[in-house]
Amino acid sequence: MALYNKELQKIHSVKFIDYIDFNLKSKIVEKNGKGKEYLRYSDALIFEGEYLKGRKNGKGKEYYKNGKLLFEGEYLNGKKWNGNGYNKNGNLEFQ
Repeated sequence: MALYNKELQKIHSVKFIDYIDFNLKSKIVEKNGKGKEYLRYSDALIFEGEYLKGRKNGKGKEYYKNGKLLFEGEYLNGKKWNGNGYNKNGNLEFQ
């Protein structure tokens, strides 16, 4: 796992903060500013957007494993706040 983390840091040229949760995500982010999250042991991007104190805060996009857009909008304190949600086929589900 450590080798994988170092490879991600090198590829993306950013500081890597590693964490494990039930969704097996890897997060590449500075504490404040823009960052990205990937599925652990995969190059599948699942989130890109703004962070504040290590939590999603501001504009961002969340993706399904297949790369299609899941949510686009604003986050507040790590939670979806305002935006559009899409189903796996790319159709708008909610605004």
